[in-house]
Amino acid sequence: MMAQLLRVMHRCRFAMALALVVATIIVSVSASLAEDDSAQRNVRRIEGMVTSVDWLASILVVDGRRFSVPQGTEIYKGNSAAYLSDIYVGDTVKIVYDNSDPSLPARAITITIAYAGDFPV
Repeated sequence: MMAQLLRVMHRCRFAMALALVVATIIVSVSASLAEDDSAQRNVRRIEGMVTSVDWLASILVVDGRRFSVPQGTEIYKGNSAAYLSDIYVGDTVKIVYDNSDPSLPARAITITIAYAGDFPV
């Protein structure tokens, strides 16, 4: 009788430990998904004309909104990789940025219409 009771207690401990591990995994996954969802909610997009660009300070102003351009920001001109120095006043750009940061850091920039003087390129 005592041996059976010990086996039952051992099984209960194992089941409780397994339940604790499963609950920990569920909580971890839920927290991770919540963080991803929160990050996605802070992502914004804008398309507009470049009114100012400071290549040294890595600042881009589009339709009056000031964006920082951190190291590693993906920049494209059409389908080709580009640099911040390829962006000029008058260009039309699409910017994907983080709205949760006051500096509005750009995550990706695409030059959609590039201007050379008065004529689109």
